[in-house]
Amino acid sequence: MPTETAVLFHIAVGTVCVIFYWATFLQKKGSQRHRRNGKVFLVALLAVLATVGGVLFLSGGRSRPRGSCSSPISPCAW
Repeated sequence: MPTETAVLFHIAVGTVCVIFYWATFLQKKGSQRHRRNGKVFLVALLAVLATVGGVLFLSGGRSRPRGSCSSPISPCAW
């Protein structure tokens, strides 16, 4: 997989992650929809973490971040 394809996949999965972060955030806590959206968010977040490794591996460690989209995800760490 070329580096560009890996980066595009990483961006696509990251977009899904951000959408489901907000979808989960806007639902009533504990509701079935909140839990389902939270699970999708978690899987997407894990995919983002996995794809960043692929991007770095394919680029030989030369890939530089083009921006920071971690702000909507940072609160999840706490």
